[in-house]
Order: sequence, then structure tokens, then C-alpha cells
Amino acid sequence: MIQDKTGNIWFIIKGGISRYDGKTFTDITRKDGLGGSEIWGIYMEKSGIIWITARGSTTRYDPSIPISNSKAFTVFTVEDGLNCCVQSMYQDRSGNMWWGTGQGLYRFDGNRFYQVKQDGPW
Repeated sequence: MIQDKTGNIWFIIKGGISRYDGKTFTDITRKDGLGGSEIWGIYMEKSGIIWITARGSTTRYDPSIPISNSKAFTVFTVEDGLNCCVQSMYQDRSGNMWWGTGQGLYRFDGNRFYQVKQDGPW
């Protein structure tokens, strides 16, 4: 679970994620733009961007854009460099996003994911 700057609570539900604003639950699922329905993790960047990992995909969701706008969601798959099985996500002090997977460590450069080896890319 995560809490955004306005106090909404976000959490994983069967088939998607949900936002609770203190009164109402709003469910977001694959039909809205998530890349998968078997959700494994949720993480919020300092900017408010929400990352959702699922079997076979990772979704970048911008909650400042209405759900009905397809630009709110960007789905990343194996073709975008992230191999599989995301087990953890983290944003460092410099704003870089990192992913721990069953296949190793990955970093996101703003467009795609790169597997980090002992000598980088850092």
C-alpha cells in the first residue's frame, strides 16, 4: 500500500489497484489501462507517478491525468527491456528508478529498462 500527497490510499486488489480517498473506492483494472491483472507490486515515485507490476508487464500510471485518457498509462513489457518477475522497486535520492527481479537488477532511463551488471550502467 502507498499514500499519495493528498492522503489517498492506494493498494492492490484482485485484478488491479484501488484508490481510497476517505469516502470512495476507485478501482483501476486492465480495462482502464493496466498492463496485467495479476498484480504483484505498487510503488509511488516522489513525483506522484505510480508503478504497478504484474505478471508479464509493468505499468507507469500518472494519476494527474484522468483515467479515461490513455496517456495516463504506459505499459512496459519484455520488449522494453524488463525481463520478468519484479520483486521490488525503489527510487534513489537522485530520482533514478530501480527494479529487482528474478533475473537481476534493472534501471529505468525514462524510456526503457536496462539490466545492471557489475560494471553498470549506473
